[in-house]
Amino acid sequence: QPQNIWFNEFWEDDFRCKLTRPGIKLDPDKKKCTGEERIGRDSHYEQEGKVQFVIDAVYAVAYALHSMHQDLCPGSAGALQQHGPGGGTPLPAVHPVRQLQR
Repeated sequence: QPQNIWFNEFWEDDFRCKLTRPGIKLDPDKKKCTGEERIGRDSHYEQEGKVQFVIDAVYAVAYALHSMHQDLCPGSAGALQQHGPGGGTPLPAVHPVRQLQR
């Protein structure tokens, strides 16, 4: 099972087939996905060239927030209560993200 919640929808739409799912009956009129489908060979999907920059930016911010959380609340898995709206400044953790832009 893929972690991306939109993967199944993308796959079925792009390859015009249906993935099998436990407990869900396959429509007999739909072609079953085989797992042998290949992007570039069996579909016309082409990723836009700048998508990787967006992915990198999201990961950079996520890592900065994770680092800030570990520094400010070691051992806590919850939200940063003292740094919610109007309280605290997360700039020290975000500063390394700005350096990635250079």
